Amino acid sequence: MSAKTLDQCGYDGHEMIRYAEKRGARIRRGKGDHVIVETPRGQETVPDRDLGHGLGSKIKKSLAFLLAAGVIFICFWLQYLSDKVR
Repeated sequence: MSAKTLDQCGYDGHEMIRYAEKRGARIRRGKGDHVIVETPRGQETVPDRDLGHGLGSKIKKSLAFLLAAGVIFICFWLQYLSDKVR
């Protein structure tokens, strides 16, 4: 079962990776059990395992920012294109 929100991922790195991938992030393998999650705004390295509370919270905040910034960029881009068509 995949999480519908980032908070529902808990502190499971694998769930966070799947959440980001479904929202358009590019996923690359890193070293060991680490995965690199890339968005147009930047990247974050996420261990593909259960995380502790501190590291899990830090990664959630980072992913939320990266994914939200990408959505905002797309909205502005679509607004720009619709203004040009008029």
